[in-house]
This record gives sequence, C-alpha cells and structure tokens, in this order.
Amino acid sequence: MFTFDNSNLYRIFIGLNDAETHKQEISDNDAMEIVKSYCYDHFEGATVSHGYGLYKHEDGTKVQESTIIVELFYLNDDDVQDFIEHVKYMLNQESIGLVKIPMQVTFA
Repeated sequence: MFTFDNSNLYRIFIGLNDAETHKQEISDNDAMEIVKSYCYDHFEGATVSHGYGLYKHEDGTKVQESTIIVELFYLNDDDVQDFIEHVKYMLNQESIGLVKIPMQVTFA
C-alpha cells in the first residue's frame, strides 16, 4: 500500500459540440481516441469515461452534448493545462471544464 499526500484530483469535462457550428463534428469514438492517446503518451494513468452534458443558454434553449470526462491525479497544474490546450485545439472547443480537488490518494 502507498499513499500520495497533498495530491489533487483533476476532473475534466470535454463537451463535443464544435466551437463554431455548435454541433458535434467529431464522432464520440474519434474524440475518445484523441483523448486516450494523449493520456497514454503523457500520463501514468487516467480514467476516461463518456457522459452527456446538459446546458441551458441564456435565451432558455436547452442543449445536450456528448461529453468526455477525464480524471487524473498526482500531476501538476501545468501538465493538466497542456492537456486541456491540446484537446481544445484537436476537438475545436471554446472551453473545457476543470475541477481541481485537493485530496490524499491511497493505493491498497
């Protein structure tokens, strides 16, 4: 068993609607492969899953979009920001949601 004290969990939400067209231009599978490939090449591990984001515009219009959720820990903020910038470029995203949670990680 080993423990990482003073670690962070980074939970990243990547909606798949295109920044310009506001429609999904890259398939779920292709987007997932882009994300997983980066994670394999740059991180020791990651949890990558698929979900559906719900959003209501200011005018009341409701939108649902496929969303990739990535969870990472024991990294630094710069590594996470590099990942976000890469994914924003590759998937043509206006923004990507990031939640940073301080925590302790134990592998038992």
